[in-house]
Amino acid sequence: MKRTIASLFTLATSLVLTAPGVQAGETCSNATLEGSYAAKQSAFFFEDRQQESGLGVITFDGKGNWSGAVTFVSQTGVQRLTPSGTYAVNPDCTGFAGPSLTADIVIIDGGKEVYEIITSRADRVVTWTLKKQFPERHHHEKD
Repeated sequence: MKRTIASLFTLATSLVLTAPGVQAGETCSNATLEGSYAAKQSAFFFEDRQQESGLGVITFDGKGNWSGAVTFVSQTGVQRLTPSGTYAVNPDCTGFAGPSLTADIVIIDGGKEVYEIITSRADRVVTWTLKKQFPERHHHEKD
């Protein structure tokens, strides 16, 4: 058992150290997230063992606000929502989003990708993967 835990710790440490994200001297801020992201959600509800999937577009304004248009599908049906909220990014490219459901986020590759997990609900596990729709566009390029 101790060998397994040590092996898992070594693997986790190596993944963190080699993951694309913050390179030496690279920092993030709210401005790192700007523009539209394709969003894919996966959820599992513990009590009734239901699963839910979501797909949509989340838009960040680079100043700490986000909005979206998302479709959720589960055993109980289809639901289309237009959520919005705020976010804050730390220099180490981690952060949080809210306010209705609080989530921890990790920004990958200078803002091209975002991983998110909902932390405000203990009755389910909900994760999101967001990928920048137009990564070649920079926030300086305004038409």
